[in-house]
Amino acid sequence: HYHDLKKLLENNVALFPRDELWTLYNHALNFCIKKINSGQTVFYEEILELYTVMLEEGIIFNGGFLTQWDYKNIVTVGLRTKRFDWTKKFINTYEEKIVPEDRNNAFAYNQAAYFYETKAYAKALQQLHNVEFTDTTYHLGAKIIQLKSFYELDETEALYALIEAFHKYIARSKDISDYRKKANDNMLKLVKLIYRLKITKTTLTQSAFKEKLKAIFDKLECLEPIANKEWLGAIALAQ
Repeated sequence: HYHDLKKLLENNVALFPRDELWTLYNHALNFCIKKINSGQTVFYEEILELYTVMLEEGIIFNGGFLTQWDYKNIVTVGLRTKRFDWTKKFINTYEEKIVPEDRNNAFAYNQAAYFYETKAYAKALQQLHNVEFTDTTYHLGAKIIQLKSFYELDETEALYALIEAFHKYIARSKDISDYRKKANDNMLKLVKLIYRLKITKTTLTQSAFKEKLKAIFDKLECLEPIANKEWLGAIALAQ
């Protein structure tokens, strides 16, 4: 039914007013999000296709502008599908289309996300200095980009300090749900374990290393919920 709806919308886009098209396309987007949440990540490609049509047909704009959250969602999908050139062009082309009062922050944050995903970790960290934490989404997102960048750059002191500060921020925040608090706390515990194994690997016997690595994968399997589980699995596997 989803694919039938997508084809019907593409072939009959001229029949509907913008508001109705926005509603219909959002139904399709929500369906894809549910599929992704159930583990079917192939639906990121579908979301990118839907957003591309919404941009080309002007469906996603309100008063000629993009919301900062639509802009962020499109960048996220572009990065998840590894369309780095497309995403870079989108970030720059549509910067001026973001609602003016949100423009600078949205652009700075999404540039940082792009730099991280293209392995320009130092640039990502530098770009985050331009992000104002006006919203929990930006605050959490920025801390996660910092965390991942410090890990990749082997910035041991900065990483451990951030983990402690991150724990405190989560505990004190009244805007983060209990579910998200637990998911991020579990992520931080595992990052610390994986990084500790990474920096002590050469001092361990092969059997001791395998035992510690197995314990990490066991925690990845049994701890729920965990934020950024896919990334944690990848860095653990890289040991």
